[in-house]
Amino acid sequence: MRKRVVVLFCTVIILVSSLVLAQAGDQELDKVKQAIKTTGAKWQAGETSISQLSPEERRALLGGLPEDGLPEKTWESTSGVQPPGHFDWRDHNAYNWMTSVKDQPCNNCWAYAAVGAFEAMIKIESNRPTIPIDLSERFVTWCGKGDCNPWYLSATLDVLRDLGVPDEGCMTVSNCADTCEDRYFRSAFVSSWGYVTDQPEYMKDAIYNNGPIAVWMMVYTDFFYYSGGVYQHTSGVEEGGHFVVICGWDDTESYWICKNSWGTNWGESGWFRIRMGTNEAGIEEWVYAMQTDLSSVAGRMRVIAPDSGEQCMAEDNIDIEWVSPFFYDNVRIHYSTDSGSGWMSITPSTPNDGDYNWTIPESPSSDCRVRVADAADGFPYDRSDYDFMIYVLGDANNDTYIQIVDIVYLINYVLKGGPEPVPWRAGDAFCDYEVNLQDIVFLVNYVLKSGLKPTCFW
Repeated sequence: MRKRVVVLFCTVIILVSSLVLAQAGDQELDKVKQAIKTTGAKWQAGETSISQLSPEERRALLGGLPEDGLPEKTWESTSGVQPPGHFDWRDHNAYNWMTSVKDQPCNNCWAYAAVGAFEAMIKIESNRPTIPIDLSERFVTWCGKGDCNPWYLSATLDVLRDLGVPDEGCMTVSNCADTCEDRYFRSAFVSSWGYVTDQPEYMKDAIYNNGPIAVWMMVYTDFFYYSGGVYQHTSGVEEGGHFVVICGWDDTESYWICKNSWGTNWGESGWFRIRMGTNEAGIEEWVYAMQTDLSSVAGRMRVIAPDSGEQCMAEDNIDIEWVSPFFYDNVRIHYSTDSGSGWMSITPSTPNDGDYNWTIPESPSSDCRVRVADAADGFPYDRSDYDFMIYVLGDANNDTYIQIVDIVYLINYVLKGGPEPVPWRAGDAFCDYEVNLQDIVFLVNYVLKSGLKPTCFW
């Protein structure tokens, strides 16, 4: 009986607490709506996935530290083309160059803003808006800073420059020791970054002529309730600094187009617009632009196999394996029978998933190599470092032909203890994993009597 009373009491406490929190939330939302109406602001407030959290949980999704002092604004325009009155990287030349909105788990908005801008930069630099790029904010958080507490974006961009950032699949747990072994070959690197002059014309220039920019902003209480429109601060206290991405603007209604990292149940499906030209919430104060040089990844395409003196039977199937920068969607593959002087196509395009099953042609040679390259323009690429062999059954003396001398060679080996075939399996004309008199008879029948050709693939 006493146990039931305790359980009932706890249940009542939980229900009352929930009701109190819900009532407090309703009152806060009413205040925000009233402030919007009073100030004539052009945005809408409502319950969101963030406003429903406790004050402590809300602040745990911030984490942007403004820089100490006033650093030199070092960013310069890359082309000087005059930006238009409206621009949005989500809809440029009929493509969306941005990646999807994510949901940060802690105070690491710095990782999500830096990576969000960088993912778009890779699409833009490679001119491939449809590649399914997904970089690892977890890697930046745990291998860059080492914890999930507030940080500077300048330090975050240094991580992207010095350590790079691999794809999401390279690190599935929050432990830097458990990254994938081929992380370096799966990483992208920021080549340089700088501070953009904190004025709209310079910010537009950086966005239009280079790519999305990461920015710091102050989050006020009312921002948690943002559900649409052009945000401006109307009520509430300073909750903390936050980093987001700006990917466009509109001069007519004077707003920036921004990507947040609070999931799609906040704002305009995770995005928001904010007043431009007034340094609203400090969003035009700390502005960061970056660049990536995709030519620097050339050395990070790597052929794994065949690459170490393999002996491959013609007509057999082997796996060509490689690792490469993940942001190339397809690769082309060639092979050579003269150590790379000339190349023949295996496939003009196959998915860049690191493995291709190849049916080996009847092109016997001891000087074979494969080459894997980006399918679009052949760069970056890598090829086998060492020769491997393609052989055919019956070519006992390894001269690329099946003829009488191979019969003589096998007779000398089987009956007189002479040199063994090179490779040994080439003498197995009957394909029974033995080299004996039966193979000599089989070769005689093929070479002199037009019998069945030596093969293991009937």
